[in-house]
Amino acid sequence: MNTDRNSLFKKLRIFLEHARLPEMLLLRIITSYFSVSVALNLVIGKDGLDPIKNWGEYIAAVPFADIVLIVMSVFIALTTICALLPKHLRNFDPISSIVSLVLFDLSLLLGTNNFHLTAGVSLVSLIVIAYALNKLKLTEETPQKSGSFFSEAIIAGFTVAMIAFISIGTICHHRLFYTGTHDFGLFVQMFHSLADNLTAVTTCERDTLMSHFAIHSSYIFYLLVPVFKLFPYEETLLISQAVLAMGGVVPLVLIAKKRGFSQGATIAIGAAYVFSTALISPCFYDFHENAFLPTLLMWTLWAVDTKKTAAFYIFSALVCIVKEDAPLYIIAIGMYAFFENKEFSKRIHGLIVAFLSGGYMIFITRWLTENGDGHTMTSSRFGHLLIDPEGGIVDVVISAFSNPGYLLSQLIHENTLVFFLHVMLPLLFLPFFTKKIHRYLLMVPFIVMNLVIGVNYGYAANIGFQYIFGPATLMIFMSLINVSDMTPHMRRNIPILWSIATILFFAGTQANDANYIKQYNEKKEFYVQSEQMLDSIPEDAVIAGNALITSHLCDRDEIYIFDYNDLNAEKTELINPERYDFIALFIHSDVYVDAVPLLEKEGFTLWSQSNDHIAVYKSSLYQE
Repeated sequence: MNTDRNSLFKKLRIFLEHARLPEMLLLRIITSYFSVSVALNLVIGKDGLDPIKNWGEYIAAVPFADIVLIVMSVFIALTTICALLPKHLRNFDPISSIVSLVLFDLSLLLGTNNFHLTAGVSLVSLIVIAYALNKLKLTEETPQKSGSFFSEAIIAGFTVAMIAFISIGTICHHRLFYTGTHDFGLFVQMFHSLADNLTAVTTCERDTLMSHFAIHSSYIFYLLVPVFKLFPYEETLLISQAVLAMGGVVPLVLIAKKRGFSQGATIAIGAAYVFSTALISPCFYDFHENAFLPTLLMWTLWAVDTKKTAAFYIFSALVCIVKEDAPLYIIAIGMYAFFENKEFSKRIHGLIVAFLSGGYMIFITRWLTENGDGHTMTSSRFGHLLIDPEGGIVDVVISAFSNPGYLLSQLIHENTLVFFLHVMLPLLFLPFFTKKIHRYLLMVPFIVMNLVIGVNYGYAANIGFQYIFGPATLMIFMSLINVSDMTPHMRRNIPILWSIATILFFAGTQANDANYIKQYNEKKEFYVQSEQMLDSIPEDAVIAGNALITSHLCDRDEIYIFDYNDLNAEKTELINPERYDFIALFIHSDVYVDAVPLLEKEGFTLWSQSNDHIAVYKSSLYQE
């Protein structure tokens, strides 16, 4: 009897050893529980029950005893499978726990557009995933071989997919009449001007005929003129922006390979870039020169990291002509290069580039102030740092250096703290993981352009606007080089955690933008008819319209915004109605209700109407 009992215990012990219990007990329970939870989310979700909004009904949908029984059954099945697996597949538990947890997170977060939920779920999940990664038994990582294209092919695949997501999403966003004159219609009109005669004149940006370059020194736009000349459509700008935002992944991968990351780690780093909400979210509002920054800045950083002097100068110059404030990025990179390099012959170039960029920034901001609309830009962004309201960028620098205490007081406010977390959580705060103090120079643009400016100018402290494009690129690079200094074990695990964090934040805060595609397809004919009606307005006519309509009319010489500024204070008469030949208004807008009687009084008649959406009125003075 004792012999049989001993034999039974021996078989049980051998089985448990093969099943890796109790070593993998916790991970197997996690896999069992979250696998069942994923299935429940999918099955119960079909009935329209949301686990957050309808949490009570969700709990009542399946008896607790049934859930426990199913989890136990899955656990037994997984244990049996693991016991039968050969030794080289003994990473089954860590991998399956990571996969089940990520799938659960995606089933919970996808499309919720809830930052707080995403942050909480991600923090808890990443702790568990880090534990699972430490249980993985892998051979020492080896640097990528130059002839291997596996990682590049994978990265290229999801880069193309993300470009398609952004392009289709933003195009549908535009066709739903969600894009405004600021900031899309003005760029459409500007590019038609550039394509026709290489000038950048607009009428809708400041309600008068003027060059966009009198407002922003964005001469980088000339690089897109050949593309727009071949494809003179509004959609061309949106697709180009998607390509530019994602284009920085190429130099990033080259930097990762140069720094000896394995193929798996490189794929994770590429995913961390491509799924970065700080690079995706600004694309949905709506088009800006800042979209050039991710690609140009990352190539500049590649040039610094690989000590390519000529490329460093070329890309630095290109960054400087993106906008009048863009030289700040190059000043930061130049100073980083000066301290990072050990050879004086390489160091000096960082100093030269920083000095030249600073000189150009002072020159161009003064030129815009004296000859254009630079003062408006400076005062709106840096007004809280200007003693003299008429001051310029030099006065901002003087104020900052003269009173560093006040400058530091502007770093974190209630309206910038959430933004700070929105940027740093997907990065796992990796930009701070370094003892090399000079690397924090790369964070200066984030501090100045987002945190300091964001106190006074809310758009700068909002991940949905273009001001984060450049700072986010620098901090992705900082994260990469900080990880490259870590131990081999951390170099393997951290990129995986980083990529999972960005994917979860994309799912929980950005994937909701796919709804634009759904909305447009559901009423495609409705919006197509409105587009066709607007396109039928004579090309030589002077047109005004709601701010969300003008971006569909900006392939013309004269286009203006029509709003309450075109009515007197009492809303009893129009101001300069003879200025316009046609006026296009949303039928369900407030200005339509107030303006139509006044338009008819001035001799305007209904020219055309698209469904219950847009009405176009024609002046009696216009002769077709």
